[in-house]
Amino acid sequence: MLIFGLGGGVSFYEGVQHIRQPEPMRDPTWNYVVLAAAALFEGTSFLIALRQFRAQARGLPFWQALDRSKDPTTYTVLAEDSAALVGLAVAALGIYLSHALNMPELDGVASVIIGVLLAGVAVVLVAQARGLLIGEGIRPETARAIRAMAMEQECVEEVGHILSMYIGPDEVLVIVDVNFKDDTPTGEAADAIAAIEQQARARFPMIRRIFIEASEAPAPTRTSGAL
Repeated sequence: MLIFGLGGGVSFYEGVQHIRQPEPMRDPTWNYVVLAAAALFEGTSFLIALRQFRAQARGLPFWQALDRSKDPTTYTVLAEDSAALVGLAVAALGIYLSHALNMPELDGVASVIIGVLLAGVAVVLVAQARGLLIGEGIRPETARAIRAMAMEQECVEEVGHILSMYIGPDEVLVIVDVNFKDDTPTGEAADAIAAIEQQARARFPMIRRIFIEASEAPAPTRTSGAL
């Protein structure tokens, strides 16, 4: 994010300077050679990252999968390569128009656009990674589904707070506060807890660790016999 922010700032500054003090463009051949080589390398990296991302998406639409992705290594490479390819296209267009129209200021305009693009990518990465840095939890709809699973158990009277946190790209810690009905035997409560954990893990594979806390301690199982 720091690289994108600094790179965008420098590119924006250089673009403004070039607009204020334009220099005539001579032979742009080597400019196109460098841009073509960069596009080849960045395009290859982008295709590899995109293939890896699609494999992790499990059939979800691209933007939905990008929003739900918790692996910063994948979407950071995607963002970097996407911005690089767009920036290369903008740079090539700026060079071409600057040379064709004999307006060197257009090259500076292209540099300003690239700077804004890089800064925008930095902002997107900050927004995407912020939740993971401070401790992001599961989505509200996932929490509602877990709550519904718990309420399906006959001995559960109420479900309190559901606390969660991502501790890895595909690993979530969930704590569910469950209030059992009065006089619920310990064995029945244990079976209900096991059922909730099993259903939650089966439906949401990223939930690797789930803890069910009873807000009201269930009554011990009564046994008959002479004292």
